[in-house]
Amino acid sequence: MSLLMMSYARMPGLAFVALAVACVGLPTGVARGQILVSDWLNGDVGEWTTSGSSVNASLITGLGMPNGIAESGGYLYVANEQANTIGKYTMSGQVVDASFITGLSNPTQLVASGTNLYVMNIGNSTIGNYTTSGQTLNPTFITLTQSFPYSMALSGTSLFVVAQSQGSHSHHNSFVVQYSASNGTFLGDVIPEVPGSQASFYGLAASAENLYLSFYYNNGYVSQYTTAGSLVNATLIGNLNDPTNLVVSDNNLFILERGSNRIGQYTTSGQTVNAALITGLSDPQNLAVVPEPSTCAMALAGLACGGYSLFRRRKQG
Repeated sequence: MSLLMMSYARMPGLAFVALAVACVGLPTGVARGQILVSDWLNGDVGEWTTSGSSVNASLITGLGMPNGIAESGGYLYVANEQANTIGKYTMSGQVVDASFITGLSNPTQLVASGTNLYVMNIGNSTIGNYTTSGQTLNPTFITLTQSFPYSMALSGTSLFVVAQSQGSHSHHNSFVVQYSASNGTFLGDVIPEVPGSQASFYGLAASAENLYLSFYYNNGYVSQYTTAGSLVNATLIGNLNDPTNLVVSDNNLFILERGSNRIGQYTTSGQTVNAALITGLSDPQNLAVVPEPSTCAMALAGLACGGYSLFRRRKQG
C-alpha cells in the first residue's frame, strides 16, 4: 500500500482536510463560476453567476469608464479608462487599491497570466507588462506601429492582438498579429487581413488551439480560426447585434452584444446554450468569466470516498 493510502487508512478525515487545503490553495471568500461585466456609462462592475442569475449588479462602483477585467490569485483587476489606472479589488468588491497601476494611456483590455498582467493602451497603441503585485516590468512591452489595437488574448506562450491599420501601415482593414508573451517579440501576422471593406474584427478570445473573433456590426458574427491562422468556420455564430468582447471558458463561449445589452452563452463549436443568458444591461463594455474549479472538487470527492472505503475495510477486517 502506498504512503498516501496508508495515511488515508489510518486518519481519513485528517488526511482529507490536508489534501483539500493543498488542492484549493485559494484565499477564503474567492467566488467561482461568476461572470463580471463592466458598465462603461454608470462606472460599475456587476456580478452574475454563469447560469445567468444576478449576484450584485454594482459589485464595484465609482469608476470612470471601466473596461477590461481580469482575475488572478483571488483578486479582480479593472481597467479604469478615464483615470488611466488599473484598480485592484477583492472578489467580493472591496477596494484593495483603486490606483494600483497608474500612468497609463486609455487602458482598455487586460489579460492576467500567473503573476503577469498585460495592459492594452489605446491612447498610445502599446501593451504594458506588470506583475499582479504592482511592479512595472515594461510599460511598452509591445508597441504597435501605425496600428490601433482593439483586443488581445493569451494562448499558451503567445499573445494575440487584434489591430486596425493607421497611416501607411501595409494592412487596410483589421488583422491579427502574434507576440511572445515572455519577451514581447513579434512573431508575425496570423490573420493578415479581413476581407471586405466593411467588416472588421473587434473582440478576441483564445483557447489552446483556436481563436474566436467577433465582427462588430449590427448583423455581427463570430468567426473561428486556428491559432496558426487557418479558417475553421467563417460564421461560427451569426445574427449577433454589435458583438464586442467574448470569453472562452472550458467548452463555453460567452459573447457580449452591446447592441442588445446582453450576454449570450454558446459552445465553442457554435451551438446556442442561451442567447440571452444575461439581459437588461446598461452599457456593457467588457466581461470576464471566473470558472468553477470542478476538477479539483471532483478529485477531492474521489479521494474522500477512497479513503473512507479503505478505512471501513481495515476496520471490518
